[in-house]
Amino acid sequence: MHAFLRHRVLVGAVVVGLVGVAAGGVAYADIPEGSGVIHGCYANKGGGLRVIDTDVGQSCDAKKETPLSWSRTGPTGATGQTGATGATGATGATGATGPAGATGPSDVFTNYGSPTQISDLDTQTVASVTLPAGNYSLSASVRVVNDSGDTNLLFCDFISFGIVHEQQGIATLESQGSDIDGLTFPMLGDVTISTDNTSVFLRCEPAFTATFNAAMIATKVGTITPSE
Repeated sequence: MHAFLRHRVLVGAVVVGLVGVAAGGVAYADIPEGSGVIHGCYANKGGGLRVIDTDVGQSCDAKKETPLSWSRTGPTGATGQTGATGATGATGATGATGPAGATGPSDVFTNYGSPTQISDLDTQTVASVTLPAGNYSLSASVRVVNDSGDTNLLFCDFISFGIVHEQQGIATLESQGSDIDGLTFPMLGDVTISTDNTSVFLRCEPAFTATFNAAMIATKVGTITPSE
């Protein structure tokens, strides 16, 4: 081979070898670095650009190059405007009504009075209960003894600031010779109380002197419906 041709072949082989080494170095370089930044060098003459790996000590030639760096990921853009609120959805169907709960226990208020003597045509309370607001069924048992021996009537009533319906107690007592008659009779009624701590009184008036002994019960109920 001519000497000049051999020289060109050898030079070409060296250049190819250097390119291969350079390519191998780039293949193992950590570019971009862990933070995502890419470093490069811009040639002041000719405008060539090469990428370097600063983590392995590579750097630009300060006399011939200008260092550059850029991020593989661009900066975060500005937050966009909030979109308009969507239309309100239709109201769902009403669920089925659940079964009614069990009826709770009734409240009962009682008063078992002590013996009370009432003179002719006088009116006195023989029993009473104080109630919270609500509807109540009233019942009473009245025991009366004729102390004077006269034959006369007596009256008993439920009295209250509430609305009272009742069956008025009316009775007649007589004496037979030297014996003193005694009589026990029931009373029924109902009352609607609108204000807490309202009292209901059982008051009696005899047309003779008599001794009364009464018991009174008020039972709280849901509603009161008088029959026609």
